[in-house]
Amino acid sequence: MKNTFLFTAILALFLSMDLQAQPDNMVLSPATGKYVMENVIEVSDATMDQLFSKAKEWVSLNYVSANDVIQYAEGDKIILKGAFAIGGLVSYRVDHTLVLMFKDGRFKYTYTDFVCDNTRDGGFRTAFEENKGLGKFTKSVYKRTGEEVDASVATLVKYMETPTLASDW
Repeated sequence: MKNTFLFTAILALFLSMDLQAQPDNMVLSPATGKYVMENVIEVSDATMDQLFSKAKEWVSLNYVSANDVIQYAEGDKIILKGAFAIGGLVSYRVDHTLVLMFKDGRFKYTYTDFVCDNTRDGGFRTAFEENKGLGKFTKSVYKRTGEEVDASVATLVKYMETPTLASDW
């Protein structure tokens, strides 16, 4: 009886760790079959054009080369391909696509196409969806990716909500 209880408790612990492996807001999209992190953010008193312009500024300030990462920027949408580094015992890069869409008073961000790249160190390059087993390394990658995306979104939202001051230059 004790062994059954102990086994059940240990199994529940491992299952709860698996459930915590990927961030709450990273979901597998039924439409694309890819992991996405997305949300709509309200920005009162901002027009679609103002939000579009501010987002392009934010990309220029937060990516090494806006000209290299922006794949499309017209009207109400910006699509960019970027990456962020995650270090640890082994350093790796997580490539991603960020889609920003705009309407008066709000914008939507969608991070997707996550690919873990460790080819610099002779390792692997694999899309998140291809990782079927949630080993310790995969859990760490998902968790750190969620943290990086959340930090990036926080700077984006703060920038978008900051009023543009008139310049007398």
